Amino acid sequence: MTVGQISGQNVVADEFRAALHQVPAAVVILTTQLAGRDQAQTVTATAICAGSTEPPSLLISLREDAPFTGALSESGVVAVNFVAQEHHEMVRSFVEAGAAEGFARSQTWTRGTTGAPLLNRSVVSMDCTIIQSQRQGANIVFTGQVQTIHTAEAEGLLYRGGLLRRLETGS
Repeated sequence: MTVGQISGQNVVADEFRAALHQVPAAVVILTTQLAGRDQAQTVTATAICAGSTEPPSLLISLREDAPFTGALSESGVVAVNFVAQEHHEMVRSFVEAGAAEGFARSQTWTRGTTGAPLLNRSVVSMDCTIIQSQRQGANIVFTGQVQTIHTAEAEGLLYRGGLLRRLETGS
């Protein structure tokens, strides 16, 4: 990425992606259940944001060609798990494997009201029903209406510059 200003009409995807990689973001594991199979994908919160507080909803942007996108479109449910630092190794394994299947059989996971797997001891897990989806360039933006929220006393895991990072505690 070049240093300085780049005008909107000259910005290319690689420059935009490189700029976003410099912004610290929460690490999230998205999960869904489709035809009795659990599926997951690790993403960073630069692709997730609050949609509305009334009703409570999240916007989730995923590449249209990602396998998880098809599963989410079909299932209509998603759990958005904001990962704690203690889940660092799990996140690494998900990243290395891409989308994961069959992971939720361990005691690390519980079922949400929608049936999507919730990661125990996440900073926050939101169990959502997909109420809308819309194509935006190469992505699909899903609107998930929050059905339940689960929280834990834990420090969040961050992503910046291609690396997983932990917050330093203290002053």
